[in-house]
Amino acid sequence: MPSSSSTAGFVTFFRACSYKERDKRFRGPDYLAELFHFGWDRLFLQLSFLILPIIRRMLPGTYEWVVARTFFLDEQFRGALDENYDQIINLGAGFDSRPYRYADIIENTVIFELDLPEPQKIKRE
Repeated sequence: MPSSSSTAGFVTFFRACSYKERDKRFRGPDYLAELFHFGWDRLFLQLSFLILPIIRRMLPGTYEWVVARTFFLDEQFRGALDENYDQIINLGAGFDSRPYRYADIIENTVIFELDLPEPQKIKRE
């Protein structure tokens, strides 16, 4: 995972794996998650069909929690946009991609993302 934040890296890895899921119950919406992985991390994503079952055994329920959390937060984000909130503040944004994935429906809402400098730097690049 990216060295800037192991938590952001693991969550993004799980979201990228979820996007490629064959099982529709776990197929996630984050088509941009893979972009935050470079070098060896990209290889791990290509081998996720081998790696993910091991991680799921080592950390039971974690993958499922990340997938459920992604769906829940997407729903909250879309709801705030539908209601035309003035601002959305994302604390600990990590490699969250919602402002990019929902750019086409963001009208007047200003999105603020707060996190450590390194994840924000990687995201801007």
